[in-house]
Amino acid sequence: MRPAVLFRAALFVVALAAGSSAVLADSGAPVAESCPQSPETRYFPVGTFGSRDNEFVREWYSKNLVAMEEPSLSCGDAGGSEIYRFLWLPAFSDSVVVRVFQRNDDYGLEAVMLSGPGGYDAGRYNPGHVSHRVTRALSRDEWQTVIARLEAIQFWQMTTTGGNFGEDGAMWILEARRNGRYHIVHRWLGTDTALRSVGRLFVNLANLKAGGP
Repeated sequence: MRPAVLFRAALFVVALAAGSSAVLADSGAPVAESCPQSPETRYFPVGTFGSRDNEFVREWYSKNLVAMEEPSLSCGDAGGSEIYRFLWLPAFSDSVVVRVFQRNDDYGLEAVMLSGPGGYDAGRYNPGHVSHRVTRALSRDEWQTVIARLEAIQFWQMTTTGGNFGEDGAMWILEARRNGRYHIVHRWLGTDTALRSVGRLFVNLANLKAGGP
C-alpha cells in the first residue's frame, strides 16, 4: 500500500476512535466535596436540570428524599462507593426509592416506600413518613445485571431532561455516582422505555410489588 494511502487510513482510525470516545464519554458533573445546608441544593445543585431547572423542581424531589432519609449523591464523601438510585414519584400513589451500591467487594440495596403520594403538590404538603424499608445484600450477579442494564441503555450518555412533562402521572428519576462524577436523568410518566426498564429492575430487586411502577 502506498504511503499516502496508509496515512489516510491511519487518520481514519484515529478519527473513528476519537468519535467513539466522544459518544461514550460520561455525562454529569464532578461530585462536590462539601454539601450545602439547604436540602434542595444539597441533593440537586442549581443548574442540575438545565433549561428546566428551578427551585420548585429541586424542592419537590429533595423533599421526598429527605423524608426517605436518603443521602445526597451529588456531594460529600461516599467512601469510594459506586451508587445508583431510582426515585419514583407518582401523583396519586406512594413514593418509592431504591438505591443499589458497591463498596469494595460488597454489594447492597436499600429501598424505602413513603406513606404519601409523591405528586407535584409535594412541595405544599408532607410527602408522608417511611411506611416500608428494605435493606439487603446483593449478589455479584445481581449487581452485574444492574450494570449491564445501565450500559445497555447508555445511561451515562443520556440527557438529564428529555420528552414532554405534564401535571399528573409520575416522575421517574435515576441518579448515579461513580469515579467522582454525578449524573441524573428524569422523565415524566416513565415513557422513556429505556429508563422504565431500569426502574422496574430496581423495584423488582427490592421486591416492592404493591404500588410500584
